[in-house]
Amino acid sequence: MMTGLGMLRDAAAVARHYGALLDGFMLDSSDAPRLTEVEALSLQAVATPTLMVTLHDKMNLALTTLDFVASISKRAIH
Repeated sequence: MMTGLGMLRDAAAVARHYGALLDGFMLDSSDAPRLTEVEALSLQAVATPTLMVTLHDKMNLALTTLDFVASISKRAIH
């Protein structure tokens, strides 16, 4: 889809495209080199493994997501 729009296909391009709609952005750990580029868009960002193969993977991603959402919510209040 991104290629069809003439855009790069990476996490930073997605963050640039949707950034005005977002409070935070989760990247897969393979995209961690793009983390500072996403944060430069004034988005809170975190890189974490997102591939869910095992129950453990699913639980870790869920907990990381909940922690990240909580941290964004706390920043918005202050």
